[in-house]
Amino acid sequence: MISSGETKKTLFFLCILSLTLYVWGLYKASGVIHPDELFQILEPAHKIINGYGETTWEYVHGMRHIGVPIIASYLIRLNHFFGITNPLYIILVLDYLTVFTSISLVLVVYLAGRKYYSPNTGLYAALFTLFSPIILLYGTRFNPHLPAALFLVLAFHLLSDEKNNKKIFLSGLFLGCSFFLRYTSLILTPVFLWRIRGLRKKDKLFFLAGSAFPVFLVGLLDQMVWGVFLHSVLAQLNKNVLEGVSDLFGVEHALYYLLFLVLHLPALYATLYCIKEPERLPLTAFSGYLLVLSLIPHKELRFLIEAAPFFMLAAGRGLEVFSRNQPHPKIAAAGFLGLSLIFTVLTPSYYLGWGGDAVHQATYYVGTQKEAEALAYMDLFWWQGSGSHFLFTKPRPLVHVSDDPTFNPQLQRVNCSQQKYKPQKTGFQCIPPKEFLQSNIKYVLAAKNSTKNNLSTAGFTVEKNFGHIGVFTRP
Repeated sequence: MISSGETKKTLFFLCILSLTLYVWGLYKASGVIHPDELFQILEPAHKIINGYGETTWEYVHGMRHIGVPIIASYLIRLNHFFGITNPLYIILVLDYLTVFTSISLVLVVYLAGRKYYSPNTGLYAALFTLFSPIILLYGTRFNPHLPAALFLVLAFHLLSDEKNNKKIFLSGLFLGCSFFLRYTSLILTPVFLWRIRGLRKKDKLFFLAGSAFPVFLVGLLDQMVWGVFLHSVLAQLNKNVLEGVSDLFGVEHALYYLLFLVLHLPALYATLYCIKEPERLPLTAFSGYLLVLSLIPHKELRFLIEAAPFFMLAAGRGLEVFSRNQPHPKIAAAGFLGLSLIFTVLTPSYYLGWGGDAVHQATYYVGTQKEAEALAYMDLFWWQGSGSHFLFTKPRPLVHVSDDPTFNPQLQRVNCSQQKYKPQKTGFQCIPPKEFLQSNIKYVLAAKNSTKNNLSTAGFTVEKNFGHIGVFTRP
């Protein structure tokens, strides 16, 4: 329970500052920032609700449990209940829900740092979290990383009260909830096992019981869908570790994640002052997580979000150690945090430009046309959004027009010249340009200034433009 007036004032200050920055980030960015946001959550959720749509490759191979799309499907239904049916507006509502999660993360980081270290450490850690360009980017877009990070920090914070059985149980439960959302949270399990080592046997059982419940739920969902308990976990290990499926999406350098540290230079420098501290568990947690992910061939900055708050806790502690040895501690701390804010404001100009919603607007526009019996797209990939029934909102074929080999959502290498257009199907299609031009498909999305297509020779003209995307149609 929060009883300190000073703590309440700090929480209020952080809440207002977080709301301002995250709403700015939401305003600056547009659309879906990453294909997984659409094709691993919203697309399967759409299929659960409507019975048609894409089955993306992770679900074909059973690498993800169906629980997260089920939750997303109820959130979509809740939008429908309030009369919000436009998928672009639904995405916006879900983005605001993520903003609420992000603000909560900042507040909980403050409470965790305050309890584990000191009030100043908690404040500095919370501000480092708020001023993270990566968390700002994903903190304004619907995805499982932010809630997974929130659950992890909540679990860490609640373990600070070792005499409260309810909090210990909730700590385990939140750890399990993080695993429910992101299996990589499992990497941080040793941190929590280390923290509970001194608890009484009864308290340890409370923690383990709490953490086991979400894991059991994942296993039960997999048992119902695949007939194998924890099938998705086993499939993740098999595909990503043994078969190397993640390599298909890029093999990044072992030092790739140094980019994360570069984007957080003020926090990184502050962290150096935490190395000699007797209590450096948060730094150890992040370092271990970073090391494990660096061994996996395919790397993305978003994969670090779950453990990023532990890095911020270490940075907050380091900043307090550094500043208290300076002639003017508050000015020294303000300098570090000010630099972090500058990094936050400047670097999103690159990151927040990624994921413009022109493709999504165009896809939805065609879906609203009564005569649209199919939607084809050229110069685009299915994962950019044009292959999404959630956005198209019609049980009609979505056709990728290309002669180049590409991946379909089932992660199979195909060539359009070997595919045939079957209008009775509603899944991913692949059709070569020649066959497409001879078909009766009326709508196609393409880059409006592209010189690769010959749509004009087939009688296509631009009906409407959405940014760099043109909606081409023919009589």
